Amino acid sequence: MWDRYTRARLRLKYDVVAPGYKYNLTTSPRRSGGCSLTGRELLSKRTAIARRYLAAPPRPAVLSMPSDAESHAWHLFIVRLREEALTIDRDRFMEELYARGIGASVHFISLHLMSYYRDRYGLSPGTSQPPATHPSGA
Repeated sequence: MWDRYTRARLRLKYDVVAPGYKYNLTTSPRRSGGCSLTGRELLSKRTAIARRYLAAPPRPAVLSMPSDAESHAWHLFIVRLREEALTIDRDRFMEELYARGIGASVHFISLHLMSYYRDRYGLSPGTSQPPATHPSGA
């Protein structure tokens, strides 16, 4: 079971080791699996939660929060760290959140850091484009 967001352990990084697919359930299987909320109901619930987050004081100076005025599905609540205001690095900040029972994740990690893409396409930090020909000739 994928437990990236559980409190069982803090995951600051993840890796893609092989290509795969993301399968989202359509409404019918999702409902038979126990989820009885419609898309509108989910959006309404997410919006209410996001508004609670946005209204909750205090807002630390190190966080940049999304705007409630934005048209948003709120499937993620993305905050940005203001690096100039931090006295610790991002990973340590997330460890501090975790220690306080607050779940957080780095949602998008650069492809060149994923072992599959690095090895398959010869990507590395600073690479702007993959090589024209893959080393294996593929």
